[in-house]
Amino acid sequence: MIEELELQNFRSHKFTKLNFTEGNNIHVGISGSGKSSVLDAICLAFFGIIPKVQKKKIKLSDLIMNKPYKNEKSKIKLNFKLNNKTYEVIREIYLDSPTHAELRENNKLIAVGQNQVTNAIEYILKINYDLFSKVIYSEQNQIDYFLNLPPGNRMNNIDELLKLDKFGILRAKAISYANKFKSLEISKKETISTFNEKELKDKRKNLEEEIENLKKEKEIIEKELNNNEKKLEEVESNFIKLKDKKEKYEKLSEKLGQISTLINLFETELRGVELKDLKILENKLKIKEENLDKVEKGNLEIERKTSFLTSKINELKKNFEEKKQAETFLKTYNPRILNNLEKEKEKLSKLILEKKVTKNNLEEAIDNPPRSPMG
Repeated sequence: MIEELELQNFRSHKFTKLNFTEGNNIHVGISGSGKSSVLDAICLAFFGIIPKVQKKKIKLSDLIMNKPYKNEKSKIKLNFKLNNKTYEVIREIYLDSPTHAELRENNKLIAVGQNQVTNAIEYILKINYDLFSKVIYSEQNQIDYFLNLPPGNRMNNIDELLKLDKFGILRAKAISYANKFKSLEISKKETISTFNEKELKDKRKNLEEEIENLKKEKEIIEKELNNNEKKLEEVESNFIKLKDKKEKYEKLSEKLGQISTLINLFETELRGVELKDLKILENKLKIKEENLDKVEKGNLEIERKTSFLTSKINELKKNFEEKKQAETFLKTYNPRILNNLEKEKEKLSKLILEKKVTKNNLEEAIDNPPRSPMG
């Protein structure tokens, strides 16, 4: 049952609020007072459209109040009760924006948007816009719509409104499918009757035996395949090993060829050397070895002498230092002794110089040993 309807800027209604009671509700007013607009608002609140908009006589935005001045939006709020549940529908129409719709059940939002709200109301009321607009709601001056229809058309229109025509279509399709299934059944029975049951059983048995044989063959083939795969792996492994050996063999063969070439060269050179030349070379080698021994012995003697001279030089340095200290001491006592010490100092200095020269000559001899006459 509709309980309340509220209109804002809808057609000629600036703001109108109507309360409905149980039973019949009669809306009375002069012509142009907005009675039809109330019915349009109820239809629009439920289904988001009215017949004039559906038939494109007007646009949805034309329902917004435009006198005495044009408004930007119109709002409809409808409250109704069904099966002990209260519902509130809100539809808003805008001049330059899409429409908005909301549906609440017991103050809980259950649908948003034109299509969702319309589908939800059709599910709640168990009626759609076509049936509502032809049977429950009537446009202005269209109350006698069914009375003016010819009797044959009237029945068809009622069938369409109540969707009874769909049952006829379904019945015709069901009969057509039933006939097709009967024909198919007869055809299958005729096909089956042509088969010999014993032959079919024998064929089935033969096929089953063939399937078993094929399964056994499959198992054998799979085993052989596994064995072949293992063999293939072994062959591949051996092939890799042989390949490595081949590479090593080729490298060794290459080195062997190089060595053979060098041997041939040496043999060629040896063939060109006479026995006499070899003896001469052997004698030269022997002489060089003897000279080398002498040089090594001479080096050892030189090292020994160098070591001896170095120790003597160190000893003389030490004596010189002692003499120098003594000279310093004697200067304070006897000039004659000092003169003798100075002479002794000159002699020692000359001796040290000579030893240094001898040492340098020995070091040079060590660095440059004498060469043998054969060298």
